[in-house]
Amino acid sequence: MSYDFVLFRPEDGIDPRAIGERDEPEIGARDPAVEAAKRRIADALIAHDPALSEHVFDYDEVAKLHKISVAAAYHTFRHIELSDISDGGSGTQITLFDDHAAVSVPFWHAHDAAGRAQLQRVWAYIDVLCEVAGYEVFDPQLDRVITRSAFDEADERYAQEAARVRSIAAPVRRRARPWWKFW
Repeated sequence: MSYDFVLFRPEDGIDPRAIGERDEPEIGARDPAVEAAKRRIADALIAHDPALSEHVFDYDEVAKLHKISVAAAYHTFRHIELSDISDGGSGTQITLFDDHAAVSVPFWHAHDAAGRAQLQRVWAYIDVLCEVAGYEVFDPQLDRVITRSAFDEADERYAQEAARVRSIAAPVRRRARPWWKFW
């Protein structure tokens, strides 16, 4: 589970909620201009934080897994994935699609100064995405388009959701006797 942001270019009549639900595009040739734009965004993010690592797809394995040709895997799985999984990293995953991006932050950060610093780090990634790509940000947890001024509100919602996830994931107290003994 994670706290997610959907970044998009505003289009007339398009609901940002629907953008985040889009899957990979249908099999088709890659558009060199779109690929160059994604590369420019990825390079800007890596320049901002060299700790970000890019996932390199093994298209032979992807083809086997999905039972498609290697060419179909290459043309279908064309997003770029960047992760902040370095030692002390935020665990953030940034996915750059042809026409939008997604940022996911795991719920493992405590609501303290260190956790807030990690969320500020994520916020800086979002700033780069907005500046380089001209994106706006939709926060599904707040159910609205947000701006930089919404950081405190997003931070508070993150803290609430992280606490909820931790409470659900907490170990269940052991029973005094096996469940099958009714007496």
